[in-house]
Amino acid sequence: MKYPKGVDWLGRIYSFITRNLIARIACLLWLKKVEFLSDDAKNPGGNFIVVSNHQSYVDAMLVGFVFKKYFPIFFMDKEYYFNPKLYFFIKRVQQIPTSTDEKDKSAFMAFRVAVDLLSEGNNIFIFPEGAVSFGEVKPFRRGLASLAKRFPDVKIIPVGISNAHGLWDKRHRPKISLDNKRVVVRVGQPIYYRDFTDRDSFLQGIREIVQDLAS
Repeated sequence: MKYPKGVDWLGRIYSFITRNLIARIACLLWLKKVEFLSDDAKNPGGNFIVVSNHQSYVDAMLVGFVFKKYFPIFFMDKEYYFNPKLYFFIKRVQQIPTSTDEKDKSAFMAFRVAVDLLSEGNNIFIFPEGAVSFGEVKPFRRGLASLAKRFPDVKIIPVGISNAHGLWDKRHRPKISLDNKRVVVRVGQPIYYRDFTDRDSFLQGIREIVQDLAS
C-alpha cells in the first residue's frame, strides 16, 4: 500500500484500524452488497479519483472499505477536521480540510493539497455534493471539475450509494442493528476528464453516472 508523505507509523496504525476494524464493523451493520460493474472498477491500478454521492455519515467508512487495498484520502468539512475530539487522529492520516463555501480560503488550499497528492501518485476520494443529500443527488461542485481537468488522464471512478438515508446524519442518530443491512454500493466503469468537452459537460456526465449507480 502506498502511503502519502507525512503519514508516520502512528498514522499507518490508525489507518489500518479504521479500514480493517471500524469500517468492517460498519459494513457488518449496514452493508448489504457491493457491485463492481467492470474489472477496471475492481482493480483500477495507478492512482485515481473516487467520486461518490453522499447519503449518510457512514458513507466514508463503506467506500473506504470497498477500496481497502488503497490508502483513502477524503476531503472533509473543516468543522469536522478541526474538531478537538478528532483532530489528532485525522491529521495523522492526512485527510484534506475544506469548506462548502468555494470562496473560502480553505477550499483553495484544499485544492492545492489535492493537486500535490495526485501528482505524487496518491488517490483522492470526493463527495462532490458537499453535504449529505436527503433526496436525489445534488449538483456537483465545480472544484471536482477543476481538479479532474488538471489530471485528464487519471481514472475517475464513479460510486453510487443507495439505501443509506437515515442511517446516521444530522437528523438521525446511528441505527445500530443487524437488521439494517440494506446499503448497496455500486462501483462503475472508470472514466476520464479527457472524454468530455468542458467542465460543465463533465460535471453533468459524472453526476448522471453516479445518480444511475445510486438508483
